[in-house]
Amino acid sequence: APRLAAFGREHPSLTIELVTGGATLDLARREADIAVRLFRSQHESLVVRRVGEMAHGLYASEAYLTRRPVTGAEALSEHAILTTTPGPTVVEAAWVERVTSGARPAFVSNLTIALVEAARAGAGIAVLPRYLGDREPTLRRIPMEDEPREPIWLTVHRDLARTRRVRVVLDFLAERFKRDSALLLGQ
Repeated sequence: APRLAAFGREHPSLTIELVTGGATLDLARREADIAVRLFRSQHESLVVRRVGEMAHGLYASEAYLTRRPVTGAEALSEHAILTTTPGPTVVEAAWVERVTSGARPAFVSNLTIALVEAARAGAGIAVLPRYLGDREPTLRRIPMEDEPREPIWLTVHRDLARTRRVRVVLDFLAERFKRDSALLLGQ
């Protein structure tokens, strides 16, 4: 959001509208001009470009880890797990289910910020994007093997891809994802 706000100040004639949530807007029906997605759209009227990759990891507060130390991946099934809503394209939910041996989650939300706040409050171990978990000073990362990564796709309707207002936003987003690649991967 801060990057988009700065971009908006540089281009005051554009309206930047950031819509998040579980519903996928249909670009083929022009419900949005541009989408940043964690899945590759297949519709023939869309232009799709891979612009980056995002890594996930496990995080818990120092207070939680003091109360309930993690002795290894095999012990995760005994912990309170905070995870995102499962779905066919949600790689981190499938990964956390696998590494916790299918432990029943203590808290599930499709709002990443809710998972961050629950972890900060000491509610358990959260699966979070590395760019959020690594920047939160009250959380500690619990390194695991095969931490999931997922591609980031810019998607636009073919008819809009070359219009000036859309092109300037696409170029900005592609450049930001490139510049922020280390942050997104937790490096």
